[in-house]
Amino acid sequence: MSKFWLKCIVFLLISLVSFLEACRETLTVWLSELLDEQERLEQEQVQEKAKIRLQDHLMNESGKWTDQRDDDVKTECSSECSNTDINERLHDFQEIPLKLSSELQVNDYLCPCGECPWYNIIQDHVSTHHMPKHLKNTVIRVLQAYSTYNEAVGFEPTMVPWAQHCVIVSNGNEDAAFDTFIQLSAL
Repeated sequence: MSKFWLKCIVFLLISLVSFLEACRETLTVWLSELLDEQERLEQEQVQEKAKIRLQDHLMNESGKWTDQRDDDVKTECSSECSNTDINERLHDFQEIPLKLSSELQVNDYLCPCGECPWYNIIQDHVSTHHMPKHLKNTVIRVLQAYSTYNEAVGFEPTMVPWAQHCVIVSNGNEDAAFDTFIQLSAL
């Protein structure tokens, strides 16, 4: 075989290797994009399923929170924040869907007396859940504010994981978590 043909074969092999390397890189990029898209779709499906499960577990057919363990707790507060006239007026509007026109703030719904009966129960239930301390404090405040915001429902132990989820989703912003929790409880 002549030197010319040998050089042609070497050139052809080098070109073929370069072409295959370029194909490999292109296929790697395509495969990576395809896997990212598939992962995104799976994540959306998981989020949708979690949202449906959340709605199903939050309420039973009667429209109340599912776990009724603390029915025997006296929920009347001795402070001025618990007014029977307000409770009677709230009863008339329970069926109207909530439309938020301004941002709700946790501090506006925390009872100033500190003696509201749900507060200690909420603190006890949240303390039994495994989560970081800063997260527990925010979850406690969100649930305490909700127990004042919706005195008719008050608190149920099954609310703790959902409040924790709302706090996590809102990156620890307790006002946003409170707003999300209220919207979630209206489902």
